[in-house]
Amino acid sequence: MGVNDLWPILEPVKQHAHLQSLQGKTLAVDLSLWVCEALTVKKMVGAVVKPHLRNLFFRISSLTLMGVKLLFVTEGDAPELKADVMSKRNETRYGPPQNRTYRPTRSSFQAVLKECLDLLECLGIPWVQAAGEAEAMCAYLNAHGYVDGCLTNDGDAFLYGAQTVYRNFTMNTKDPHVDCYTMSSIKRELGLDRDSLIGLAVLLGCDYLPKGVPGVGKEQALKLVRTLNGQSLLQRFDQWKEESDSLDPPPVTVKKPAHCSVCAHPGSPKDHERNGCRLCGSERHCEPHDYEYRCLCEWHCTEHRRQQRTAEDGIRKKACSCEGFPFHEVIREFQLCKDRLTKKILCQRPDLLSFQVFALEKMEWPRHYTCEKLMVLLTHHDMTERKYGRLGPGQLQPVRITHTRIRNGIPCFEIQWQKPEHYVTAAEAAPGAGLQPGPPVVITVEEAALFEAAYPDTVAQYQKQVLESRGKKSRSKKSTSKGGDLPALEEVANLLSHVKLSRETVPEQLFRSDLKMAHEDKRQRRPTPATDSWLCVGAALNAEAQQPPAPAPPRSGTTQRSIASDCSLSTSEHQDDSAVIEDLQLSSIDWEGTSFSTSPGAQAPTTSARPSDPGRDPGQLCHAAVSGIGSTCDSPQSAGPSRGHSALSLNLLPLMERVCAQAWEQPRSSSPLDGCPTPWWDWKPRHCRG
Repeated sequence: MGVNDLWPILEPVKQHAHLQSLQGKTLAVDLSLWVCEALTVKKMVGAVVKPHLRNLFFRISSLTLMGVKLLFVTEGDAPELKADVMSKRNETRYGPPQNRTYRPTRSSFQAVLKECLDLLECLGIPWVQAAGEAEAMCAYLNAHGYVDGCLTNDGDAFLYGAQTVYRNFTMNTKDPHVDCYTMSSIKRELGLDRDSLIGLAVLLGCDYLPKGVPGVGKEQALKLVRTLNGQSLLQRFDQWKEESDSLDPPPVTVKKPAHCSVCAHPGSPKDHERNGCRLCGSERHCEPHDYEYRCLCEWHCTEHRRQQRTAEDGIRKKACSCEGFPFHEVIREFQLCKDRLTKKILCQRPDLLSFQVFALEKMEWPRHYTCEKLMVLLTHHDMTERKYGRLGPGQLQPVRITHTRIRNGIPCFEIQWQKPEHYVTAAEAAPGAGLQPGPPVVITVEEAALFEAAYPDTVAQYQKQVLESRGKKSRSKKSTSKGGDLPALEEVANLLSHVKLSRETVPEQLFRSDLKMAHEDKRQRRPTPATDSWLCVGAALNAEAQQPPAPAPPRSGTTQRSIASDCSLSTSEHQDDSAVIEDLQLSSIDWEGTSFSTSPGAQAPTTSARPSDPGRDPGQLCHAAVSGIGSTCDSPQSAGPSRGHSALSLNLLPLMERVCAQAWEQPRSSSPLDGCPTPWWDWKPRHCRG
């Protein structure tokens, strides 16, 4: 099809384009090309009913959803020059003549094209019929601005005057693409115009001249075009014919005269020195020239023409030996335009009912499957019409937007539509369904930008609902978080109401050992929440009553290094404990008037009391743990067991209780060490200072 070896010649200007680059363009499609491609796919033959119709529908659906407008072109009466080519094509498709009872012509292909045209009518896609070749009509539409390009594999379109041709259309999911060729790039990069392409068709062969000029290949033809320096190749064909018809004698060989070595003109250097050079225009001597200078004498001009005609002479002899050269009837077929556009090109709305009948009869598609596939074309057509302000009574109406989606990286809406007339669902089409109506809505996924341009009110309503739902969620989260914190605060306040603090002193050795044990215990475990610490005091006292008293750890040395380390550790501990005290909000307590005793009327529990005893509350359990400190300080002469018992009692308290007890024992005098603040556990009680 087309010009032999034309696409390899145009390979340098090919542009690999994604199908999305065709968005917004109008293309003229050679319908016979798509039909032939579908009929030659062996996997579809026998496996699919009417593969050419199925292939045509899904290609139209995909390109339409991409925003590409299609105008199909069908073939008219075939030119007489194409009889031999058509005979070979029919032999390829239907076998040799002796194996068939009739000789098919282009009319045998018209039945297949008629089915395709019926499908286009159901889908509302426009089509026109050419006077002759379909690619000639495509080129006419492109040259006069009706379409933006021609979608065909036939290279003859450029010879008919097309400006942009799209070839190798592929809808592969991995790489949907098309190859683009433009006449402007062909002229700019290859130096070929329309006349040059027609001349190549004559030399290399085409549909009207299958063999071309025997013995001439594409390399020789391209070299010939380059040597013409812009002269028309078709005009050169006429000159060849005139030269071959004339009986002029061959040119006489002229002997090369001697040339000057200085100016490269005829003559000798001595002669030019005495008499001057005529070509240099000097009376004495001559002007020197560089190596690339070409002499303008008769011999050099003749030699240059002979070298240029060397490649041309071989082609000229072969072409002039062909009968009918330069084949003016073939050239006129490409140059003369016989096509005219007789009707207005309009895209119509797809007809759902007629397409159901056609698909069921021709392709054996169930009605619900047909409605599902055509629904996307209906929604796209109505949205496009509304986008440009063309409103109609029969257009689809959306019910609501269910949610947003992303499809192939494009924001989309999932939309519920009112079920259009004649729409059949799978439940209604199922056997035994009877007259039961299906769901009143149909769901599709549409591009957000196009739907918003067509139905802005529906999008605004959906956005309002989204904002309201987000506000409700944020308010519910805030109320849940506030309600969850209140019980814990009330419980802590209730427990603290049972505690009464008083300022008392503790012997230094006991107090320091208790704090170091508390520091080691804090490294091993993290402090428990405040509510749990108050409830676990009774369990700690019960474990204390069953174990012997633990001896106090020996005190470390009094060197400056140990004091510095103790200071650093105590500072970090004091910062952590201060944060806990601030969280407990104990600043409102009257520390001067409080003492470690239970509330009035409550008796102090003993160390043998268990948390399971009836009538015990968390405040009494806390008093049982901290009351040993006061007894020890009041009786400095008490024995070791009692001191160890009080130290163990203080160590078993959780962090919050230890902080409350220890923070009150800190004296209010300055640190005895210069440059290092003394932690509160290093202060000596008043009766131990000396």
